Amino acid sequence: MSVTDPSLSNRDLAPTTPAQRTWGFYNYTALWFSICMEITTYQLASSLIAKSINPRAIAALVLGVTIALIGLFVEPLHFLYDYAWFVGFFTVGIVYVALMKLAAPASYPEGAEEAA
Repeated sequence: MSVTDPSLSNRDLAPTTPAQRTWGFYNYTALWFSICMEITTYQLASSLIAKSINPRAIAALVLGVTIALIGLFVEPLHFLYDYAWFVGFFTVGIVYVALMKLAAPASYPEGAEEAA
């Protein structure tokens, strides 16, 4: 079989044309909202609250998302938004490691080291 074998594709699998791309702000907001309201999101949030949220991780995450969003609104920096997964996760990782290295070591209650 060659790459251009017609049995490997059909009209339903073809990319949409720009004229067919009709989603707007409402559609993306509704999709985002529905994704946020699924059970796994609640499970993640409840486990973070139960195990206590690491403020350094949240700060790193906010910084990474902010950098990606800057690319959305500032045209010369649009490449940041295009590569948000890479730039955001890279930034979050570096900031998180830096914040964890700057943090004071956790203090354990007496006798906790022996139990671990």
